[in-house]
Amino acid sequence: MPNHSVFFHVVYATRKNARYGKIRVPSDVEVKGGPSYLLEFTANLTIPELSMSCENLDFGKVCV
Repeated sequence: MPNHSVFFHVVYATRKNARYGKIRVPSDVEVKGGPSYLLEFTANLTIPELSMSCENLDFGKVCV
């Protein structure tokens, strides 16, 4: 349908020895009775930083 959007919820699980940095994962999406599309999901894998104290819990800057 023209002017129609679809929400994708994507979960990417890494291994212990995964490389950090930008990754791209291509995925074919086939529309029943229509064309297929190639979507490319992009992520930047980083090491999370966590600071703890007795009174506060600070995750720093978190981008979702």
